[in-house]
Amino acid sequence: MKKLMLNLAVATSVVVTSSTVNAETKKVNLLAGLNYVLSQGTSKGDNNQSNHNMGMLYYLGKNGLNVDHKKAAEWFSKAANNGYAPSQYTLSVMYLNGDGVAQNVEKGIALLQSAAQQGQPDAVKMYKSLQAKVQQFNTTQTVSVQTTNTAIKHYDTSKIEPKNFKQVILPNLSADTVARSFYKVTSSRDRRPTDDWVDGKYYFVNFPELNGPDSKIVISITPILSYQNLQKEDRYLVGVERAKVFGNGADTSHASVGYLDLYLFKRLDNGQFQLVSKTEGNGTDGFYGYGKTWWNDKELKKNLQPMGKNVMGSYTTDGRYGNGFSESFWVILLLNEDDYIVQGYIPEGNGSTDEPEYGYSSTLKVIKTEKPFYSIEVHYQGTEMNDSHRIIKVNQTSRYEYTPHAEEYYTKQK
Repeated sequence: MKKLMLNLAVATSVVVTSSTVNAETKKVNLLAGLNYVLSQGTSKGDNNQSNHNMGMLYYLGKNGLNVDHKKAAEWFSKAANNGYAPSQYTLSVMYLNGDGVAQNVEKGIALLQSAAQQGQPDAVKMYKSLQAKVQQFNTTQTVSVQTTNTAIKHYDTSKIEPKNFKQVILPNLSADTVARSFYKVTSSRDRRPTDDWVDGKYYFVNFPELNGPDSKIVISITPILSYQNLQKEDRYLVGVERAKVFGNGADTSHASVGYLDLYLFKRLDNGQFQLVSKTEGNGTDGFYGYGKTWWNDKELKKNLQPMGKNVMGSYTTDGRYGNGFSESFWVILLLNEDDYIVQGYIPEGNGSTDEPEYGYSSTLKVIKTEKPFYSIEVHYQGTEMNDSHRIIKVNQTSRYEYTPHAEEYYTKQK
């Protein structure tokens, strides 16, 4: 960002030096003369002006003083803290530039606004100019540029407890905004025709690991799944698929596990989006391998329904294959708004590539109950091999109940 420049001609003019002060500084050493300036201001009840004068002397390097913007900021702060508009304006520019102080845009704007409200001419002019630039910026710049500078403060929201979800508010739910809000993005690129990982833009990020250094991973943002909760309020579910980095893409080897983070939002009246819930910690992992997860927006949308008295949810399938066998699971997604989003796994079916004559699959049905979380009934049909290595028929229904403390489903045979 190009630095803002102080109007030195105007700034110099606000250093008050009367003929009396000039006469006195000829009689004493430099330090005594500067102290006299301060004492004269104090005695006249104009301590703010004196502090501002001292700040300008250090800022400009006048009267034999070396330029020292850090000391200048200290003197300006004395007057600015008392609401003195010229010092607030000057100090605001220093904060905006990181000049003599650590750069702090929010503090700089707050000081500038205060000075402008008091009618300080340069502050009024600059504040109006910045307002115009911000409006132009918001309409012409890409979402990526905007969120790089604003949303990154939400990084590592795995540490945000459910009661504090509401503190995360995003300007929009674009892929760039989500990626840069929750992850430490180092680079990004569009998906290439040769990529065999998930769809969507690739973001390469430094991901915090528990008790260890950050790891290099690649993420991609899933399509938004929108729905209405049981209170008929609009909700927006965003998934983020994660995989290890391999070369300039994702590790899609058979043993590479994919991970999925979920973020649930509601839209505010001002058009922004507030976080309602999310998956806990490191999110969920997939069974399939190849860096993939169980996310399937079409299936999840189709199966979306009440899964409890105050909980919407959905389900899809995931599986794993190897050594002549296949095993699949129902993935149950509970979009809990009072706590974390959770997922549970229920056996769906299995089979064998070596002995294709046996294998079974299942159908799923949600059973409404008086419990906080509804039951799930699964009907299994097909064949399997028993302990005696004989193929037997499978035709049974199992009922599964959700246990919140264990965050899993257990079965009750019918």
